[in-house]
Amino acid sequence: MLEKIYSVLGTGSCLVKDGEIIESYLLSDEEVKLIEKIAKVIPFLPEKFKVGFFEHEGGRIIAIKHGEVFICFPARSDNVMSELRKVEVEVYDKILSP
Repeated sequence: MLEKIYSVLGTGSCLVKDGEIIESYLLSDEEVKLIEKIAKVIPFLPEKFKVGFFEHEGGRIIAIKHGEVFICFPARSDNVMSELRKVEVEVYDKILSP
């Protein structure tokens, strides 16, 4: 699934479950470290959480819920809302919800 997401978005991503990265695809060490820090709060998100972004120490990630896991992507621009919308349309609507 992460390979398919890369082919659509052109960015690496990872799967997070219970606050831990369980799989990653084409992320730098820095991106993995950032996501590891933010992933610790993911188990405490409301049940209805679907998609959103998080900021920590100048880095930002986008997280989208898919069943029991969260798919996380590093935000690559200052316009996080635009990236969030792109992830929602390209990943959630086209890949995860067929």
